[in-house]
Amino acid sequence: MQNHAKQDDDVISFLPENYPNMGLSHSLSHLTKKYNTIHMLPIEEQSQYADAICRKVVKNQSYEIIRRNLKHETKSPMFHHWNVTAVGNLAYICLHSNDEKIKQASKALLLKYKSWRKREWWTDLLIKIIIIIIIIIFVYKM
Repeated sequence: MQNHAKQDDDVISFLPENYPNMGLSHSLSHLTKKYNTIHMLPIEEQSQYADAICRKVVKNQSYEIIRRNLKHETKSPMFHHWNVTAVGNLAYICLHSNDEKIKQASKALLLKYKSWRKREWWTDLLIKIIIIIIIIIFVYKM
């Protein structure tokens, strides 16, 4: 079995030469704009945000790399660190992996992420409402 450093070198070698946007599927500004809505898109649209490395890993069936990442994320997902490309990669794996265990683990993790984002949205909204109420009370007392 390869060590992690060797596996990481293998992943980097997957990046096609002259791939636009450093292997990303879209420009950084476009990806930033999509962050607030990526969790609401159908899985097919989410998968369009997968990067070149993920696409090549799945195409080459280099599943050890995916298993290692899924194992870490399944134990303690750090959703607040995820970006549009991370969601796109997971969606792409769900749709295109030939390994059924990886496909199911990816789908379960993607559903957890969607649920987390919905809770995060409601929490942000509630905080904004509370701030508005506090401002109104403060202004009213003056």
